[in-house]
Formats: sequence, structure tokens, C-alpha cells
Amino acid sequence: PAGRYTDVELRDDGAVVLHNGARVDLGGFAKGWTVDNCEELLSGCESWVLNAGGDLLARGPGATGEGWLVGIEDPFDRSRDIGVLLARDCAVATSSRMRRRWMTQLGPAHHIIDPATGRPADTGLASVTVVARSSAEAEVLAKVLFLLGPRGGPRYLETQDGPGAVFILDDGSDVWTDAARRVRVS
Repeated sequence: PAGRYTDVELRDDGAVVLHNGARVDLGGFAKGWTVDNCEELLSGCESWVLNAGGDLLARGPGATGEGWLVGIEDPFDRSRDIGVLLARDCAVATSSRMRRRWMTQLGPAHHIIDPATGRPADTGLASVTVVARSSAEAEVLAKVLFLLGPRGGPRYLETQDGPGAVFILDDGSDVWTDAARRVRVS
């Protein structure tokens, strides 16, 4: 069952208290923030890439001299990519309903929960990959765009300054925003 905000108490001293068996899974948000904070540890390096399982931060020219080649995995066939990005001084994050999924009495379920229904999001998307300035931004946007779906996601992204996205629909088709097409190499 979904927890309620009343099960989480935020105290004035900064403590977080969980009631009624509530648990907090910071998941990708904390992972994106952590990846961004690792950048300081690598500041002496001219070029590097840090991949934390779906959250990637790339800096410098990479092995090609132009950036790092980053494949966007086909969510229906993990052995192939649907495209390749040239990532330089940016972050890439993917949210997908295809890996963390299971069957329930109500049917298939996955880990991306629609806050309006408390149920797994049913938006017509299999995955969303975002290219942004930071891992935290890319991670948050990937979740938001997934929840907004293949129509609302691109419209929302038009209001943002810079990030690009690749939407993979349930039918296997893909939609690339202009910003994502600019860094696409194949």
C-alpha cells in the first residue's frame, strides 16, 4: 500500500521520523544528486564519465575528442540501442517501466507511481531518457516527463531551458526533442 505524507514527520532540528511502518525510497533522485556531488572528486581530471546505473555524468572531450558516446537502450530489447548520443559536459538519465516490474492481483505493475492515482503510471511510455546539465536535473525530469506522457512531456520540456529528451512509446516508436536531436550521432 502507498504511504501517506502524514506518515513522515519533518522536525525543526532536521530529523525525519517515519511512522506506521513508512519507508522512504530516495531512488533515482538521491542517486542523481550523489553523481553530481562526485564531480568534485574528479575535478583534477580533464575528461571523465561517471555512470551510476542509469544516471550518467560526462565531462570533457572523451576518447573521441568530441564527447562520450552514450547509447539509449531499447527498452524492449536490451541487447540493442535505439540511438546514440554524443555527451559532453552534460548528464543523461533514463526512467523506464520495463525493468522494475512485477505482477499483482490487479495486473502488471512497475515502480513509477502516478501520484494522482497511487498506481503504476499508465502513460503510453516504456521509457524516457533526458539530457540535462546535471544528473539530479536529468533524473527528476525523466520521472516528470514519464508521468506527463508522450504528449504532455514534450510540451512541458519546451518550457525548460536546455534539456532534451527521447521518449520511447509502448508501441516501440520513439520521439526525439530538438535538443536531443542536436546531440544524436546515430
